[in-house]
Amino acid sequence: MERPETHEPARPAAGAVTSGSVRIRVRYIFGLREADRDRPQRLNLPPGTTVFEVLRQLGLSALELLPAVNGETVPDGAVLHDGDELILIPAIQGG
Repeated sequence: MERPETHEPARPAAGAVTSGSVRIRVRYIFGLREADRDRPQRLNLPPGTTVFEVLRQLGLSALELLPAVNGETVPDGAVLHDGDELILIPAIQGG
């Protein structure tokens, strides 16, 4: 029995590396997500993805974190590039 022909393009599996994808590592430090501290998370993102979009995808608030990319602090509107390491540092709060 032949399968009917579809005209829908095949979709890549979630997290699959596709042509033009941006691969980054995410590290949590200073007690943020303690279980993930020693095990960086790897994400495959579309080109042009910003730090803010990654934070939203991870369910984190940009107001509570100081993001750094490759060891340099950045605003949450910074665009991520292939091979970047996003380090998430809890913002110091007090009063």
